[in-house]
Amino acid sequence: MGRLIRSTAMVSNAANGRMMKTVFACKVIAAACLVAATGIMAAAAAERLPRSFHGTWASDLAQCAETGELTPTRIDGRSILQYESGWSIRTWTRRGNVWVGRGRAFDDQDSTPATVRLRLRADGTLNFDSTGSGPMPDEAGWVRCPAETGSSSATR
Repeated sequence: MGRLIRSTAMVSNAANGRMMKTVFACKVIAAACLVAATGIMAAAAAERLPRSFHGTWASDLAQCAETGELTPTRIDGRSILQYESGWSIRTWTRRGNVWVGRGRAFDDQDSTPATVRLRLRADGTLNFDSTGSGPMPDEAGWVRCPAETGSSSATR
């Protein structure tokens, strides 16, 4: 960049000087296009969490009716909310049948960087992992609360 700046300082009124200005302007435009294209590609690479993951999930159907500390978990494309905590997700990336969300975990006192993973199982239950690494847990998954079935879902 310093070389380009020195080059432009040597520009004279001669034809050679005008050509140097033109070359410099083309390089600046090319650099701006590269920066813009990189941003567009990054935005295109960020994926959206499929609608099949959105909704209210609980450890069992009885928990779907809870209103206290055991309230069910709500998932939408940008957040996973539990009783007094949750995750704010900036990006989703698909890795096979697992969706990886990167963002921040929060509670009523703090917020920290976090990675979560979601997987829909063949039986329709959901596996959730907030450790963000290692093997995906295969314990019994969360069930979708009945109010979330059908096309009239509040999260659609």
